[in-house]
Amino acid sequence: MVRETTTNVLRHGDAKRCTISLAEETGGVRLTVENDGVRGSRMGRGSGLAGLRERLAAVGGTLEAAPGPDGTFRVTARIPHPTARDVPARIPHPTDPDVPARIPHPTDPDVPARIPHPTDPDVPARIPHPTDSARIPRPDRPAYLEETE
Repeated sequence: MVRETTTNVLRHGDAKRCTISLAEETGGVRLTVENDGVRGSRMGRGSGLAGLRERLAAVGGTLEAAPGPDGTFRVTARIPHPTARDVPARIPHPTDPDVPARIPHPTDPDVPARIPHPTDPDVPARIPHPTDSARIPRPDRPAYLEETE
């Protein structure tokens, strides 16, 4: 709402002052944007405030936009607090019975064996490297190159 209304102040007015206020009311909050830069007496029928009104209505809010006192223009949005059904359930506590067990620690007896290390006797031999002393045939090289040296 603040972005839309302040954009309107800059595009459609000649404001020297713009006030943005937020107040808590019973059951919700009220956001008001008021400026003193109303040009002429006509109020445009653009889609910005209409779209904002629709978005607020989707969450149970309202929007009022009209000339205010002393040649100002005021936009007021009222947004209700979420109801109990909109608020998620509390965050589970680690001591709750339905909270999953902790992540196993490496020292736990039921933790799987460690990842084998290359020096372990049961680890398969490594893949030969081209720099090894034994010649490794390479299919991408002609046979006569393999026989030299």
